[in-house]
Parts: sequence; C-alpha cells; structure tokens
Amino acid sequence: SLLAVEWEGHRINVLDAPGYADFDCEVVEACVAADAALITVDAVGGMQAGVETSWAHADEAGLPRMLLISRLDRENADFDGLVAALRERFGTKVVPLAVPDGVARDFTATIDLLSDAEAAPEAREMLVESVAETNDELLDKYLEGDEISADELSAALAVAVAAGDVVPVLPVSAVAEIGVKELMDRIVALLPSPLGREHALEDGSTTTDPSGPLVAHVFKTTADPFVGRLTFLKVLSGTLKADQSPYNVQRETTERLGHLFLHRGKEQIEVSELVAGDIGVAAKLSDTLTGDTFVATAADAVTVPPLPLPVPTYRSALHPTTKADVDKLSSALQRIQEQDPSIHIDRDPDTHEILMITIGDAQVNVAAQRLAETFGVAVDAVLPLVPYRETVSATARSEYKHKKQSGGHGQYG
Repeated sequence: SLLAVEWEGHRINVLDAPGYADFDCEVVEACVAADAALITVDAVGGMQAGVETSWAHADEAGLPRMLLISRLDRENADFDGLVAALRERFGTKVVPLAVPDGVARDFTATIDLLSDAEAAPEAREMLVESVAETNDELLDKYLEGDEISADELSAALAVAVAAGDVVPVLPVSAVAEIGVKELMDRIVALLPSPLGREHALEDGSTTTDPSGPLVAHVFKTTADPFVGRLTFLKVLSGTLKADQSPYNVQRETTERLGHLFLHRGKEQIEVSELVAGDIGVAAKLSDTLTGDTFVATAADAVTVPPLPLPVPTYRSALHPTTKADVDKLSSALQRIQEQDPSIHIDRDPDTHEILMITIGDAQVNVAAQRLAETFGVAVDAVLPLVPYRETVSATARSEYKHKKQSGGHGQYG
C-alpha cells in the first residue's frame, strides 16, 4: 500500500508492506523502491521473525533505518526490555531516540532524548555514547567530559543514521496518536533525501538527479477492478511527465502514459510529472510488468537489475468450481502473477492439475480470494494429488516357450 503525504514542506512516500513471511515479496518490492526503512516492532509480541527478515532485506538494499516500537498503549508492553533485546540482536548501534513517559494506560507522551537530558539519563547517555562513537570531534568532547549540545548531537545523528552507523528507536501508539507527530518530524530530520543517491544498473549506475537522463523502475503491478492495471514506479533519474511516451527496455516497446498519480490509500491524486526520487502510479499500461525499466528513447537503454525475489516452494492445486471458472482461470492467473511475481503457476502432466507454487499457505488463500473478488473466478485450493508410479522392486526368474503357426514356416522360440 502506497501513501504519499506532505509534512513540513517535504513529500514522504510510505510503502506499507506486511511482515508476515508468506508476503516476503512485498517487502522486497518496497525495499527496492524505498530510500530508508522504518521497521515496526510490537511492544507486546516482542521481536518476531518478521523483524529480522525486514532487517535483512534492508541490509541487502543498503537502506538506513529506524525502529518503531508500537502498541505501547497495550497491557504487558515492555519498552525497555524490547530495546535491550533489539540491542542484543542487532548491536549497540540500536539506541532509543525517545522514551515513553509510561506504559499501557500511563503512556501519554514521548520524551525526546535530544532535548531532554534529565528525564531519562541512562537512555540519554546511551544515545550520546553511540552518536559520539561515529564522530571524532564529539568523541573527544565525550571522553573529556565536556557537554555536547543538542544541535551538535542532532547534526552528528543525521549523518550517522544516513550511514547506517546508528539506528534510532522511537516509541508510538497509532491508536492513541501518541508519538506520531514526533515520528514524522524524525523522518524529515534524520532519514536521507533520495537526491544524490546512486542506484546500480546492469551496466554502471545512475544518480538521483532531476536534471539527469530519465530512468524509472517499475517495482510493483496491481489490478484494480475499476481502474484496471496499476503500475507502481520509482523515478531514479530525470523527470517523467504524464504526456510522455517512455521506452520500455525489457519489452522493447513505447508506452503512452496519459496520466500519472500519487496514491494516498485508495485516493488517486493526479500529477503532471514525477521527479527523480519520487514514487507514483501509471494506469492501464498495456505491456509493462514488474521489474521493467523506462528510459526516454531506445537509444538511452539501460536496465535496472532484477528484483531479488524469494523462491516459492509451497504447492497447492487449484480446482475451479464451475465450467465458467475454468474458462476464465488462465487469464486470471496471469494477472495474479503480474501482481505477485513470487507466485509460480505450473501444470502437472501426470495428474493434469493446475498448481500454484507460493511461499506459504496464507499467500495461496489471499491469491484465491483475489481471484474471486477481482476477477470473478472461484477456485478451491487443495493439496495436490501425488502421482504414484510402479517400478521393479524384486528379482524374478521365469521361462516361456513361444509357438505360432499361421501358414508358412511359423514361429518358434
């Protein structure tokens, strides 16, 4: 889910990806398009497997990140214990940037450790020490016992976060709307702008610059029952205009855009252009698929490396419920694969079943639900049949005498 918001004169594109293992492909697509990661951790559930998976994907994509401890308004929430667990798992570069003034019903506000040195001295000391270790000048002041000002700390922290040397932790309650404004402020202040970032290409690299040559990367495709196919793209370089007809390198064809949108949940906000670093959506493109690269003309052809998609291993057989569903299934499955390229479709030559190969059973259930709701195709997803075969399993000896006479010399053996 894509959410474009304006905050303090900046546009922030939030790509919300599920942390459940079956939908790992969504996290990969989000990391490819993002310039930083915000990994949420449940204050009650603790550090679950999705946190480590998301951290690993952020590492692979080279993304600076922040950790967000959510649901602190719940009973049994443990902020301090969770921070200790995160530091044990990911190292001492994980430090709280703010702390809650209480937990559960007592959680009413967050305490900013940059500006408040008195309310939580131990957490403040942890932050100062981690930031000072990334800056020689501050380290000297820290070791000599000199006071480090909030401005000095903030400037050094922004550099350290962008380099991945410090990972701030922020407390929040989305339901109670506590810490949300502070989170948005920290995103603007600490997470780096996409401008100037270097992106790898199959041959060379490109820098995020609005005045550079056009390079746009399609990182996701969805099917909307009302609008049709939606193509999500990140402009890595140059400016993509709505009246433009960019060249699709992989498909060797020119696509006419017509309209470009920013997505805000289900709301589509039409824009005339997307500049380098921005993320938007084009509707009803005929040939473009996830992973494709747009450039200005065929002469400018460069390609972005393929998405590092997870390999599916979970097999399910799809049984259409009616004859009409059988007729529509093939085209619907093609559209499902366009939306989620981690899904593979195969046909078993022995059992003649249509197989959907996914990362897990939840992904199958969601795909079956999409088939029904979006494409009007009802299927039952069941365990595949096992094509048992017979083979020689023991030694045997036998004799046979062959006689056949049908005129002439006949046969004998």
